[in-house]
Amino acid sequence: MFKQFTLITLLAALLAACAARGPMLTEAEREAVWEQHQATLLAVDAWELRGKLGIRTPEKGWNLSMNWEQQQDTYEIQAIAPLGQGSAHITGHPGYVGLRTSDGVTTRAADPETLLAERMGWSLPISQLHYWIRGIPAPDTHYLGELNEQGLLSELEQHGWQIQYERYGSFDGLSLPTRLELAQNELNLRIIIRQWDL
Repeated sequence: MFKQFTLITLLAALLAACAARGPMLTEAEREAVWEQHQATLLAVDAWELRGKLGIRTPEKGWNLSMNWEQQQDTYEIQAIAPLGQGSAHITGHPGYVGLRTSDGVTTRAADPETLLAERMGWSLPISQLHYWIRGIPAPDTHYLGELNEQGLLSELEQHGWQIQYERYGSFDGLSLPTRLELAQNELNLRIIIRQWDL
């Protein structure tokens, strides 16, 4: 009797889990969801996120709190190291980017990749990252992607970067990444997003 009760309980739990996940989408349905999702997010040109950024190179690693505000083509990124170890404030728009560090030094360049390469010795793909961080590829550029069961990106390869989307959350009715990893050569980034405001 006990074994029968345990089996029934287990089957009920499995059925509840399947119902909570919803029906499996066909490949055509996943593609349709992806096309609609991509078009919706491309139209979102003002947003803010708060989270954490981990950066790893063969020589060093950084763990930072990150706030990113995007208003159309203008952005402001604040990265703060723990325990007063320093901060970086990046502001930019097409043709200009400025980096101000906690020691009061400001550096300017025409694009963020050049600026970070000159200042840090490595470059973050900020020009593409503001698309990737939303879970979509940069437009008008070739990419390779894999979709998960919900029709969202699970993997993306673009501009020489490999992006893994590990988790999504629902914000204002949209599915947005909350955990992703990016890698190019020996530079690795881990981004954990606690909050999206659209």
